[in-house]
Amino acid sequence: GSVADAGAVSVLVNDVPAILDGSTFSASVTLNNGRNDILVFAADAAGNSVADARVLYFDASTPVITVASPMDNSYTSSSHLDISGMVDETATVTIAGVYAQTDGSNRWNGSVDLVAGSNTIEIVAVDLAGNSSSIKRTVTFDAVSPAVSITSPKQDIATNDPAVTITGLVADN
Repeated sequence: GSVADAGAVSVLVNDVPAILDGSTFSASVTLNNGRNDILVFAADAAGNSVADARVLYFDASTPVITVASPMDNSYTSSSHLDISGMVDETATVTIAGVYAQTDGSNRWNGSVDLVAGSNTIEIVAVDLAGNSSSIKRTVTFDAVSPAVSITSPKQDIATNDPAVTITGLVADN
């Protein structure tokens, strides 16, 4: 017999032959949701071999954001609003572009300053795989009390009628 070329190397990725281009190899691997173990095995014609492994996590789902407070389309008389909720997986959460405080149980909270009138606040969560989702809350800041004016009956009258009708005007921005 003859001696095989010692430079000839074969590479397997998860037991499938890889494409070789000089000393560079490549292989396409289809990932399953969750943990994926990748094993690369290389051997030369002389019988020398080496293996290397990687663990990859595949996550195609977007984080699910739950807002505990405030309710959508709510009203407040305070210019400062606390916002809180949860996300269903480890994620970075921003509220109106500012990072929220998060804890180990995927709860988050933060606050925003409101302007008079309607405010739309966007909450964004980005998970470890880079998937993102968002949810919005609309909150109206109204610090002006409504105006009330009683037109009938007149002030400080006396009556012997046990039922009286009160009428007036009310205005609110």
